[in-house]
Parts: sequence; structure tokens; C-alpha cells
Amino acid sequence: NLAADVAVRYEHQGEGWGRNIATGAETGQLNRDLAVRSKFLYEPTSDTHIRLSLDYENRLGSQDVQHLDPQYPGTFNNAFFGGPYPLGSRYDVNDTINPYDYLRAGGASLQINQGLSWANFLSITAYRDSNFFFVLDADLTPAPVLAIPGTAKQGQFTQEFQLSSAVGAPLKWVAGL
Repeated sequence: NLAADVAVRYEHQGEGWGRNIATGAETGQLNRDLAVRSKFLYEPTSDTHIRLSLDYENRLGSQDVQHLDPQYPGTFNNAFFGGPYPLGSRYDVNDTINPYDYLRAGGASLQINQGLSWANFLSITAYRDSNFFFVLDADLTPAPVLAIPGTAKQGQFTQEFQLSSAVGAPLKWVAGL
């Protein structure tokens, strides 16, 4: 009466795509990305189905890199800010700080299906939580002009109830909240 599955993915990129010319650090790199997903199905009777779904991700890297294009006018890469600075390859940056991003997110969902003699009842309860943090050198130069740290946090809870017509009923209907 119980079934389960699990999926796990782990990724680590040994080297970044580019370098930060100012600090020497690698950029465009995925240091860690762990994702886990699992689902459990419990059927105590032929009319009752209980499904629990879980997921989680934890990612750390420097993939959110903004590269300065020499053809883009109006940047901080000029004599007024100490430039022009070397740009390196198309994957390199020349920033005061090293780009950095971190994500931790996950959720759970519980779905209960109950068959009744005259209808079907469905309840879906879910919760999600995420936390994303990044540091970005917005002026895209080694001059300490504009660095932006950012955080995005979210928590969400939902509850849904449905009552629907039984299988094979002459009239099909659904009511929900």
C-alpha cells in the first residue's frame, strides 16, 4: 500500500568559465548544486490515496556574471573612473568584488484523495520556502563605484479543497475552495 521514489542530482563544476582580472578568482562557476526530490504514495483503501511530495535545492556559485562589452556606451569603464580597464575574454570580468550567488529552496505538498459514494473529495496542502542571495559589482569595473548585494526571501502556504462528481455520474461538476 506504500510506494516511494527519490531523485537526487549533484553538480560541481571544477573550473569557472572565466576569471576576475582584478582579484584572480574564477567566475562563471558552479561550486555546488544539490537537488533532491521525493514522492510517497500511501493507499490504505481503494478509495483513499495520500501523496506526499518533497523537494529541496542548495546551490552556490558565481554563475550570475555580468560582462562588460566594449561596444556598450555609457559605462563606468572610462578615464573619469580610472579606466579604461582591460576586459579579458568574453567570460572574464574586471570587478572590485567577486560575483557570488546562493540559493536554498524547498517545499512540501500533501494531497489527499478520498472517494465517497456520491462524490470525490480532494485536499491539497502545500508549503514553499526560498532564500536567494547575490553580490554583484554593478559598475563592472575594478573601481569601487557601485556594488549591489541582494536578498530575496519567500515563504508560501496554500490550501485547496475540491468536491467533484463521482466517476461515471451523469452530471459532471466541481466545487472548490
